[in-house]
Amino acid sequence: MNPRATWLACLAALACTPRPDPTPPLPAEVALPEPKPEPEDERGVIGGSVDPTDFEFEVDSPDGVLPILDGTPPISETMSEALRPYLDASRMRLAAVMPETDQILVLGRHGSTTQVMLVSQPGAEPRPLTSGAEPVVQATPLPGRPDELLFRRDIDGSEDHQVYHQDYLNGIETLLTDGYSRHGPFRVAATPSPMVVLTGNARSEPDMDLYVSRGLGSEELGATLTLAGELDGQWIVQAIRPDGAEVLLRRFWSVERSAIMRYTLDDGSLAELPDTHEPDAAYLDARYLADGSLLVLSDRGQDHVGLHALDLQGSWSAVTPSVPWDVESLALLSGGRIAYAINEDGRSRLFLLDPNDAASKGARELDLPRGGVLTGLRAAGPDKLAFAAGSAVQPADIYSLDVRRGDLTRWTQSPTGADPTGFVHPRLARVQSGDGVPLAVFIYSPPGPGPHPVLVWIHGGPEDQFRPEFSPIIQFFVSRGIAVLGPNIRGSDGYGRRFRGLDDGVLRGGAIEDVGAVLDWIAGEPTLDAARVGMVGGSYGGYIVLASLAAYADRLVAGCDMVGIANLVSFLENTRGYRRDLRRAEYGDERDPDVRAVLQQLSPITNVEQIRAPLFVAHGANDPRVPVDEAEQIVAALRERGQEVWYMLAPTEGHGFRKAINRDTFYGLLATFFERHLLGEAGEPAESDTAPL
Repeated sequence: MNPRATWLACLAALACTPRPDPTPPLPAEVALPEPKPEPEDERGVIGGSVDPTDFEFEVDSPDGVLPILDGTPPISETMSEALRPYLDASRMRLAAVMPETDQILVLGRHGSTTQVMLVSQPGAEPRPLTSGAEPVVQATPLPGRPDELLFRRDIDGSEDHQVYHQDYLNGIETLLTDGYSRHGPFRVAATPSPMVVLTGNARSEPDMDLYVSRGLGSEELGATLTLAGELDGQWIVQAIRPDGAEVLLRRFWSVERSAIMRYTLDDGSLAELPDTHEPDAAYLDARYLADGSLLVLSDRGQDHVGLHALDLQGSWSAVTPSVPWDVESLALLSGGRIAYAINEDGRSRLFLLDPNDAASKGARELDLPRGGVLTGLRAAGPDKLAFAAGSAVQPADIYSLDVRRGDLTRWTQSPTGADPTGFVHPRLARVQSGDGVPLAVFIYSPPGPGPHPVLVWIHGGPEDQFRPEFSPIIQFFVSRGIAVLGPNIRGSDGYGRRFRGLDDGVLRGGAIEDVGAVLDWIAGEPTLDAARVGMVGGSYGGYIVLASLAAYADRLVAGCDMVGIANLVSFLENTRGYRRDLRRAEYGDERDPDVRAVLQQLSPITNVEQIRAPLFVAHGANDPRVPVDEAEQIVAALRERGQEVWYMLAPTEGHGFRKAINRDTFYGLLATFFERHLLGEAGEPAESDTAPL
């Protein structure tokens, strides 16, 4: 059976819903009392979506273990020199705010790896507090002890994160966890007995148990980090109640289904929030308010994620009922005010909801840098917010915003690497798929009339989203005269639950048909050259690249698969145990014979004889998500047929490349590969391209 026909037979058309203005009124029945300071918010679930095609700004120092290259040409000195400034770009992420000292902690590159740094005031040089060969992913100061911090990191891309304590006045670093199992985000609270709460899977790989420490300082923390409760499945800690008697936990089954539950520490009882039994709802975050009621981030009863209030009587009220986009983050300010950011077509908009401001008649929008994507939103004082924001032409930096005066203050200045005067903002286009599903596509266009060769950039996930964040590699390709398209095919996040579910299970082929619609659109654009189109993607994006090379062999001239899936069945059977059920909820259960047959038919390895274009495959040997066998299957199968395949294997990497030698080698080969196949054998531009090399 023709796989494209199989995919088409699996699809169902959906109607589009109108999108009203995202400024909801504050419901009269919602009373939001003054909040207490909140712990750091980290919404992601361990084992959840990670897009390895995102540029890795924070790389580690070379450790002497070089990548293994097979069938790849040398990277020319000319290419290395052209690419080098782009690889020097950096960014900042907000780790924590310290209102008592009016300072912030950031995560950024120090030397060649991500470390915790202290910024004492806007514009001050960040001072590194941690060191080491592995990147830090989370950090926060200890309550009442601003000279001490906790942080989390893993080794060699294993994603088995450990928690450390450091007194940065003396530089002493202490491992608090067991050193081998996987630990989720920790929460710290200044309760009557200061405490740290986190989850870990030391008892059983698929299960994240609850651990609690009520001590401070490295000795006390290490001695008192104890198992508080055994839990089945995937859990992370969302919040600690101000009195320290209860924590909010998030139980995670899939992107489409999760729940917030109360865990009482004294007796170990676990209680689901009232009226949350619907099977198709995701509860992403929850905060305690001053009176014990909750503010919850969820898509309960609606297509998009919004804010909901749960009062002490167990009644729910929608706080943002008319927002037609996902609310992606929130922060609580004094006087019951709520700041929240929405993801509107990939760009962030920031709003303030004030129950005491009748004149605003709802939420008022706050200023952000142009075209910004906001992360790490949190309160930095009674009237102040802090966050990281960047755009397609500027790496993320840290800002604070006084919501009363409207003053926006920039704290850090991240280097762009290359000269930013040539950087381009993408434009947004709408492409209709064959069954009427609308697709958002970001287009980065080189200067000149073209027609330009095209590189289609497929994000991972699949529940991720292409957003106009700063990617120096995309800007590099544009500078070489290659247009870059970032489509959000069905299954992408940011466009509602219905859209995100259109590729689930045996509907996977619909996403491949979306690629065909993008190729059709390219053919109708006079500035783009439909005869010179390549694709690159990582993880799930790598799967889409491989499947598209088979489905559209006569329309694609080259492809790059980074840590991607070649065989959906073997992927599900061999991914780490704690992720298997999570991925079955997305791809289908391979143990069901009927589903298994469809998954096998939709696997690129089944259709390998249809692939004719040259392929570049790159993978990490320690990948816990997509085992390296996926890369080796497709490389062996194509080489057996005499196809051109470049292969890069990084022995000390996981799901992506975080070490400088591996990242830089990968991008050097990526640039060489697509210049050869999109611009000509010698890397020279075609006559119709006007962008200089």
